[in-house]
Amino acid sequence: MRPFYQVDDYLHVLEVYNNNIWPIQAYAYALGGIALLLVFRKERSSSRIISGLLGLSWIWVGLVFHINYLALVSEMAYFFGAVFVLQGGLILWHGLISRYFGSLRPRLAFQFSFNIFSILGVFYILSSMLFYPLAYYSYEYTYPGIPVFGVSPSPVAVFCLGMFLTSVRRVPPYLLIIPVAWFVISFSIFMHLAVRLDILFFIANLAGALLVILNNRHKDRLSVKVERSFST
Repeated sequence: MRPFYQVDDYLHVLEVYNNNIWPIQAYAYALGGIALLLVFRKERSSSRIISGLLGLSWIWVGLVFHINYLALVSEMAYFFGAVFVLQGGLILWHGLISRYFGSLRPRLAFQFSFNIFSILGVFYILSSMLFYPLAYYSYEYTYPGIPVFGVSPSPVAVFCLGMFLTSVRRVPPYLLIIPVAWFVISFSIFMHLAVRLDILFFIANLAGALLVILNNRHKDRLSVKVERSFST
């Protein structure tokens, strides 16, 4: 077992993994569709459900994909699995659990707004569900040897960025560390392929993380304006 894995190892693991867990992929798409619809609803419970689904997706990928499958070809998968579980736990904390401990902030709250951040957020969500796998097909990679939405690392990370962009509250910046780190690691592995697609994904995903930070700053400015208006 190697300390790190090669592209062929990764694609082979994806093939075995996708075959073995079927029909979980279908459920993942159904739940992802529900999460997307809930973004357009104003009920408080919608954000809790989205946070739950998002957190559990990270935990599933960490425990099942990384630790139970990818670890067969790389010892590094244990580390990846641990940080994915950590990310899922942090999302569950901020989106679900913290509300039971008084007024702890920040809490995640997702709702579509008619601004550039939410619009791009929906684009990232749809990219993780549709464009990401279709792009691999365009380069003659076929199922089951491709990343699938909801059960594979990169689509889950992209979906997460999309949801963060629809947040109506400030997203804790440290929730971006693990997704961005995964994008960098994934790119460093796949850059050896003659596939420019991964360069495009890498740039787009880093841009998504930057947009989340800009959205946070936008919310900070709005909160200052609101405080000033009340003080006067």
